[in-house]
Amino acid sequence: MNKSEYDKAMRKVTAELRNYLSEQATETEKQMITTILRQPKKAIEMNVRQLSASGYCSSATLVRICQKLGFKGYSDFRLALCEEIGYQNSRRFSNYDEKLDSITMVSEILKESINALRQVWKLMDYDILDTVVTRLSKSSLVHLYGIGASYLVMEDFMQKLTRIQKPALLFHDLHLQLVDAGNVKTGELCFMASYTGQTEEMIRLARMVHENRGVLVVITQYSFNELSRLADYVLYVPRIEEEVRVGAGSSRISMLAVVDIVYQRFLASHYEEDYERILKSSQTLEKVKVEFDDRKKEEDILTNDL
Repeated sequence: MNKSEYDKAMRKVTAELRNYLSEQATETEKQMITTILRQPKKAIEMNVRQLSASGYCSSATLVRICQKLGFKGYSDFRLALCEEIGYQNSRRFSNYDEKLDSITMVSEILKESINALRQVWKLMDYDILDTVVTRLSKSSLVHLYGIGASYLVMEDFMQKLTRIQKPALLFHDLHLQLVDAGNVKTGELCFMASYTGQTEEMIRLARMVHENRGVLVVITQYSFNELSRLADYVLYVPRIEEEVRVGAGSSRISMLAVVDIVYQRFLASHYEEDYERILKSSQTLEKVKVEFDDRKKEEDILTNDL
């Protein structure tokens, strides 16, 4: 969806549904539309198959309703409905309010984090998740991109992939990320994290991946943004932080949760082989720890003797 389409989508979807219901809808469509209007918040938590089943119609019927209302498909319709009912605009909280005592501040910060995780669950498209995991299974090399707090999310993902011997590239230096994006080969899998989806550097990287015909998976907020337009697959996190942030809190937690979900889903399909790899890496780290502790004891003994 481009910007003009997004602006068009920012309208009273429920009003248009009611109008269509009273004037044009077939009997089958009426049942589907009534289901959406009765519980719009519940409707946007479902993918196209789940919602069509709840309205006792086919997925094709639901998509046709969306198209008759001027949307490309269900995804665009769902986004517009989300915007209208304020699903994204959860209560924003500034944890830098000096009037709050420590107990209240801690409570509010944790509530916001819990709310973020709940919305990750509601926004998850399981068909896309399974497709991304399948792509990950078949990939011989994974490219990772991110800056700032999003870099930390990708660093966490690289650590996880490294433990199961899945080759992954992530560079801290932005220039090296650009070089890496320029070297992406056709069909190679790339993950990119960007909360706003509008970071200039990430957009440039995404375009380079697109030009090289790489497969781009973007983790970003549920809204119109340039990265979601450029991506092959999008894994959404809720938009619950201000555009100008003093620090990434719930956005980082929600993106880390998405990474965990992808990783755990991948492990579930490769349990036997990856369990052995994780066990081996754990034994290696434990061996290094023991060797370090022994060396430290020797150094302490020598120091005491002196």
